[in-house]
Amino acid sequence: MDKKEFVQKVKTWLDFRFAVNLSKEHEEKLEELLSYMEENENLNILNIFRVETLDFEIFWIYIEPEFGIALNYTDPELSELSYLPSLERSIVVFVYGTLRKGFGNHRYLEKAEFLGTAKTKEKYTMRVSGIPYVSKEPTSYIVGEIYKVNEIELMNIDNLEGHPNWYKRELVKVVLDTGEELEAWMYFNETGEGEIVKSGDFSEVKSYSF
Repeated sequence: MDKKEFVQKVKTWLDFRFAVNLSKEHEEKLEELLSYMEENENLNILNIFRVETLDFEIFWIYIEPEFGIALNYTDPELSELSYLPSLERSIVVFVYGTLRKGFGNHRYLEKAEFLGTAKTKEKYTMRVSGIPYVSKEPTSYIVGEIYKVNEIELMNIDNLEGHPNWYKRELVKVVLDTGEELEAWMYFNETGEGEIVKSGDFSEVKSYSF
């Protein structure tokens, strides 16, 4: 299989899995990256390990389990040969707002492993102005759900939350309803806007913005 055949294979995969057709710019960028891989990385470019997507703009084309091409569909100049996020490594996240079951953004976690409901070990402050914001001011324990996600799912959530420029993801201690204590990633926002939710439970808020 030569480069042209490899590019055609990538095009077929993307069209079949995501109904996306590569532009001429992307075909040329992909061939350029494959040449780079051959010359500098000594990788076998003839095997696609798998293809994943990040918000249908960036396609991770895996040549090896953790290495391959990050192909940016909207801007070919941002495409690069790189280490790619893994489906194998697991990360624990604690979600307290619209990512919880029954809310609009839970689709980001539909394929993630649900570990249970939990509360933060430390007290924080939840405010709601359309959506919830949690700051480090101590008011109440924050109620939420624990999920085990892979790196691609985490990147999607980071993108949704605007991490690290809007919400900032930090490790905290949480306690499951079973009493088990875990360390999990949680998103903070020190905006200070909105009414305080004294219970720390977003599900008790009557309405939210989307």
